[in-house]
Amino acid sequence: MTLIHRVAVLGALAVVTAACSPSPARPTAQPKTAAPSKSAASPGASPGASPVAAQIRLGEWAYSDYGFRETQGRSSQDVDAGDYYFKGTFLRGNPGQKLTLAIRNVAQSLHNFSLPSQQVDRDIPTGGERVRLEVTFPESGALRFFCKLHADRGMNGQLLAGGAEPQPLAGLVPGHGS
Repeated sequence: MTLIHRVAVLGALAVVTAACSPSPARPTAQPKTAAPSKSAASPGASPGASPVAAQIRLGEWAYSDYGFRETQGRSSQDVDAGDYYFKGTFLRGNPGQKLTLAIRNVAQSLHNFSLPSQQVDRDIPTGGERVRLEVTFPESGALRFFCKLHADRGMNGQLLAGGAEPQPLAGLVPGHGS
């Protein structure tokens, strides 16, 4: 085969390959990975359009991951409770820090905030009124909070002390212990 024939064959192959290739892909949202990622903290949560959360598993519990809220040095934090999530899912504070949560139910069904180790068990009714309650960050590690009505559907979160990361936490069935 002469050089001219080789160039002609390669040119024809290039045209066929280009014609058969799919069109360039449009950018798409990257799916979340199995590990939660830190998100930019915002002082409050809003009921507006939210990205779909990834559901992650940490030990025996699933978490609808709507991100972190950095609360070090703050006295209060807004949190939204929606259908099967808390926004922020992971609240980071200083060891022993007291924090008033102002929780608003942005869904059409009743939700709850439970933190048994601190004797917290409050219903969050529909209607947009914020329910205020006080929590205390652990001296180290993490504490799990949850909606006792929907924990099995991923409505769980954690209070993280200092540099603690989200972690598997042992616990009994919601409503029957810590």
